[in-house]
Amino acid sequence: MVYPKFKEEIKMKLEKHFVISEGFYTNRVFDFITLSKSVTSTITFYKDNMKANGKDMVRMMSLFLIVKKGDLISITAEGPNADAVLEEIITL
Repeated sequence: MVYPKFKEEIKMKLEKHFVISEGFYTNRVFDFITLSKSVTSTITFYKDNMKANGKDMVRMMSLFLIVKKGDLISITAEGPNADAVLEEIITL
Protein backbone atom coordinates (compact mmCIF):
# COMPACT_ATOMS: atom_id res chain seq x y z
CA MET A 1 0.00 0.00 0.00
CA VAL A 2 1.33 3.46 -0.89
CA TYR A 3 -0.07 5.42 2.07
CA PRO A 4 2.87 5.04 4.48
CA LYS A 5 5.24 6.53 1.91
CA PHE A 6 2.93 9.53 1.42
CA LYS A 7 2.63 10.05 5.17
CA GLU A 8 6.43 10.19 5.46
CA GLU A 9 6.51 12.76 2.66
CA ILE A 10 3.87 14.80 4.46
CA LYS A 11 6.02 15.03 7.56
CA MET A 12 9.04 16.08 5.55
CA LYS A 13 7.18 18.55 3.33
CA LEU A 14 4.50 19.87 5.64
CA GLU A 15 4.50 23.24 4.01
CA LYS A 16 3.58 21.84 0.60
CA HIS A 17 1.53 18.62 0.59
CA PHE A 18 -1.01 16.45 2.35
CA VAL A 19 -2.92 13.31 1.41
CA ILE A 20 -6.66 12.97 1.69
CA SER A 21 -6.74 10.00 4.05
CA GLU A 22 -10.49 9.63 4.42
CA GLY A 23 -13.65 10.67 2.68
CA PHE A 24 -13.81 14.39 2.04
CA TYR A 25 -16.87 16.13 3.39
CA THR A 26 -18.21 19.64 2.98
CA ASN A 27 -17.70 20.47 6.64
CA ARG A 28 -13.97 19.78 6.28
CA VAL A 29 -13.77 22.29 3.40
CA PHE A 30 -15.61 24.83 5.59
CA ASP A 31 -13.02 24.19 8.33
CA PHE A 32 -10.23 25.00 5.85
CA ILE A 33 -12.04 28.18 4.74
CA THR A 34 -12.74 29.30 8.31
CA LEU A 35 -9.12 28.80 9.28
CA SER A 36 -7.86 30.56 6.15
CA LYS A 37 -10.12 33.55 6.80
CA SER A 38 -9.00 33.81 10.43
CA VAL A 39 -5.36 34.54 9.55
CA THR A 40 -3.52 37.21 7.61
CA SER A 41 -1.51 34.67 5.61
CA THR A 42 -2.55 33.87 2.05
CA ILE A 43 -3.37 30.16 1.80
CA THR A 44 -3.65 28.51 -1.62
CA PHE A 45 -4.69 24.90 -2.26
CA TYR A 46 -3.64 23.01 -5.41
CA LYS A 47 -4.86 19.78 -7.02
CA ASP A 48 -3.32 18.94 -10.39
CA ASN A 49 -3.77 22.06 -12.54
CA MET A 50 -6.47 23.66 -10.35
CA LYS A 51 -5.87 26.13 -7.54
CA ALA A 52 -8.08 27.83 -4.98
CA ASN A 53 -7.60 30.68 -2.56
CA GLY A 54 -8.34 29.22 0.89
CA LYS A 55 -10.63 32.17 1.66
CA ASP A 56 -12.82 31.75 -1.44
CA MET A 57 -15.70 29.37 -0.76
CA VAL A 58 -16.73 28.87 -4.39
CA ARG A 59 -13.19 28.06 -5.57
CA MET A 60 -12.56 25.78 -2.59
CA MET A 61 -15.78 23.84 -3.16
CA SER A 62 -14.97 23.53 -6.89
CA LEU A 63 -11.48 22.25 -6.13
CA PHE A 64 -12.58 19.74 -3.52
CA LEU A 65 -15.39 18.35 -5.71
CA ILE A 66 -12.68 16.57 -7.71
CA VAL A 67 -10.70 15.35 -4.67
CA LYS A 68 -10.97 11.73 -3.62
CA LYS A 69 -9.40 9.51 -0.99
CA GLY A 70 -5.67 9.09 -1.55
CA ASP A 71 -5.23 12.26 -3.60
CA LEU A 72 -2.26 14.51 -2.94
CA ILE A 73 -3.11 18.15 -2.23
CA SER A 74 -0.50 20.89 -2.27
CA ILE A 75 -0.76 24.02 -0.15
CA THR A 76 1.20 27.23 -0.01
CA ALA A 77 1.07 29.83 2.71
CA GLU A 78 2.51 33.31 2.54
CA GLY A 79 2.53 35.64 5.51
CA PRO A 80 3.74 36.15 9.04
CA ASN A 81 2.02 33.08 10.55
CA ALA A 82 2.37 30.69 7.61
CA ASP A 83 4.10 27.88 9.55
CA ALA A 84 1.47 27.77 12.30
CA VAL A 85 -1.38 27.89 9.78
CA LEU A 86 0.01 24.99 7.75
CA GLU A 87 0.46 22.91 10.92
CA GLU A 88 -3.18 23.52 11.81
CA ILE A 89 -4.45 22.75 8.30
CA ILE A 90 -2.65 19.41 8.30
CA THR A 91 -4.29 18.46 11.61
CA LEU A 92 -7.85 19.29 10.45
